Amino acid sequence: MWGNPWLPKVKNLKRTSGCPKCVNKYEYSASEKMAKLNNKASGFRVSGFVDKHSNTGKCLVICDKHGSGCSFTKPWRPSISNIIKGSGCPKCANDRAPKESDLNNKVTRVISGSSLTFLGFDDFSMGTLSKLSLSCNIHGHCEDWGNPWKPTLRHLKVGTTCLKYSGYYIETKDEVFDKVKQYLSRTGTLKLVDIVKEKGARHYEVLECFGI
Repeated sequence: MWGNPWLPKVKNLKRTSGCPKCVNKYEYSASEKMAKLNNKASGFRVSGFVDKHSNTGKCLVICDKHGSGCSFTKPWRPSISNIIKGSGCPKCANDRAPKESDLNNKVTRVISGSSLTFLGFDDFSMGTLSKLSLSCNIHGHCEDWGNPWKPTLRHLKVGTTCLKYSGYYIETKDEVFDKVKQYLSRTGTLKLVDIVKEKGARHYEVLECFGI
């Protein structure tokens, strides 16, 4: 039995495109939609709909472990489309997330033997995608550089060292200017006017100076 029975009149059959389910034009009832969603759901069940049951409508859900999604500090009312995509209970996902102490130990292992010191996570809730605060015992706090360096744990590899020490750091114009200016000041014969980076170049190479 269909939730929304299809009972076309004989005189209208020629005007229709046939069985609405076959041509994907059938409008499922709330109970049918709920049954289909519960076949997709894992670890929770859909108990109803907030307002409508289109693909953008919000669902009332009950987690097998944490209870009603409406009772969460931040109420969990997933959309139908999110459930179809495989989204699950956020509390269950948090239970499976690695502990902060475990990630701290992992960061320490990765940068072991380098000049880097791990200072902490920007936002631990992001897990391995959280940006790290690092300090180099030669070049100082990495986030204070002209081009701040705040990698994620996912992008760090065993043996990773300071970006400046490895030679991969891209200096800003001001950093290059100050470095060259200090060098020229020791010669006592040239004064730096400006530096220029040619289009497509990685480094500032063209110098404009005048004699003192």
